[in-house]
Amino acid sequence: MAQKKSINDFQALMNKGQGFARPARYEVVLHPPPGLAKLFPNTLTQGFSLMCDSITMPGKDLQTATMKHGQELARQYVESHVYEGTITASFYLENNLQAKSFFEVWQNLAVANGSNNVNYYDDYVGKMHIYQLGSFDGEGDRDVPTYGLEATEVYPATISAVDYNYAGNNIVKINVGFNYKQWFNLTTDAIAGMEFGSSK
Repeated sequence: MAQKKSINDFQALMNKGQGFARPARYEVVLHPPPGLAKLFPNTLTQGFSLMCDSITMPGKDLQTATMKHGQELARQYVESHVYEGTITASFYLENNLQAKSFFEVWQNLAVANGSNNVNYYDDYVGKMHIYQLGSFDGEGDRDVPTYGLEATEVYPATISAVDYNYAGNNIVKINVGFNYKQWFNLTTDAIAGMEFGSSK
């Protein structure tokens, strides 16, 4: 009886959460700096969601220090928080490598190719949204964001080399490492008034 109740509770929990999160159910939306948006059509920037083959949703760490008072056991106190590394993504490339050009021009906004001059920080940072999409087929919940985060002050710090060979017949891809300042949970922090993924 206890086992049956446990299974029922688990099923109820999954139904409330609209099933398991699936790694292939995601969407990426890039918001490049204004100077870059003027140079490329909206269809390209909107298409990055479809062209993104994989992406790593960033994590967050709490930095602690050990404190000990008298004969008490030591405690770990939180001193600060740190946002984890870079956001790594891979993108399919079109025949004219326009997506590669897009990221190269974005990097050029940071450091000019000809003069090697470094530009103002605000001129080359944008933002990125990463969404977990629903996979539940009931009540039109499929493809609806169930979780989202916004990474701020984003720019492509690294663009990978492109490997060519006659033996391979796969689609050409590039890896892009994005630096960012921090990220916010769109569900709980309600950035820009977005509302989704709330429990009912």
